[in-house]
Amino acid sequence: MTNTCWMTVVTMTTTGYGDAYPITHAGRLIMIVISIISLVVVSIFIVALNNFVLFSMEESRAYHTIRNNNINTKMRTRAANVIK
Repeated sequence: MTNTCWMTVVTMTTTGYGDAYPITHAGRLIMIVISIISLVVVSIFIVALNNFVLFSMEESRAYHTIRNNNINTKMRTRAANVIK
């Protein structure tokens, strides 16, 4: 049963089952805890990075306004070319 739990955690955390691995149950428990903490730390980093690159409400509104203006300009140019 402990081998099953160990392999499940190793697979979930994508740490692999390499040449160096803990043999005792205490060592495996410590590695499981460290693996889970590492996943949490990486997840927090990814969320923080995502929040950093997201537009604020004002930036999003300005982006959409500029995009709509560019689309309208392209449509007017194409319409003028059709009329010619």
